[in-house]
Amino acid sequence: MDTGSAGRDPGTDEVIVEARLTEDAIAEGLARLGITHAEADVEILEEGHGGFLGLGGKDAKVRVRRKPDPSRIIRETLHRLVHVLDESAELVEVRERNGRWYGELEADELALVLGRRGRTLDSLQILTSAIVSRKMGKHIRITLDAAGFREKRREALTQMAQVLAREVVRDNVELHLDPMSAHDRKIIHSVLAKNKKVVSESEGQGSRRHVVLKPAEANEQTRKRTVEAYRDGGRGRHPSRARRGHRGRAQRRHAD
Repeated sequence: MDTGSAGRDPGTDEVIVEARLTEDAIAEGLARLGITHAEADVEILEEGHGGFLGLGGKDAKVRVRRKPDPSRIIRETLHRLVHVLDESAELVEVRERNGRWYGELEADELALVLGRRGRTLDSLQILTSAIVSRKMGKHIRITLDAAGFREKRREALTQMAQVLAREVVRDNVELHLDPMSAHDRKIIHSVLAKNKKVVSESEGQGSRRHVVLKPAEANEQTRKRTVEAYRDGGRGRHPSRARRGHRGRAQRRHAD
């Protein structure tokens, strides 16, 4: 915060200005911040008055604040965060569409920004959204991308979901996929939402939360046969071990 009546300081977010007239104090505050009235929040702290016959007058005092700008805050926040990973990384584009902000990153060492299966990029996205939301005083939705990773990931997950769905129906099995982010799980569920032969669910907690694919019609019967085989002392595998076995085969066949 700045006070007094010095020159322009566009790097400051807030100034308190005193002048004989309220309008003059506001105008000076806007000039010192280098912004227009539409870009400012103005608070009148004290009304000025001229006194009697020019004696005993009092200057007006106003506080002029720069309105929070999501685009500027996103750029500043990401500049600090991504440079920890790669000094060459930079945010080359920020845009808003339908209430969500989108940012495009570039870097010489792209793998450092993306991380395994995009996990570093996801973490950057979550952290940036939290910081910007706190500064804006409301929830700001942000999606970050780099080198078209999001679309490529969506295509890969879509293909994987379709292949695994056919395997679930063909072999009448329940498949547990690797743990994945909420965004990736949502893609899997969306791809299979209209598939009447397969049910997709999320199971597990925290970093172990994953997608489970089950036959829609034979689901209950399949689980019952597995439990009965184990309880009857037959050669069937314990349900939890059977699920891990299916999961392992799915991981080996469809590792990304």
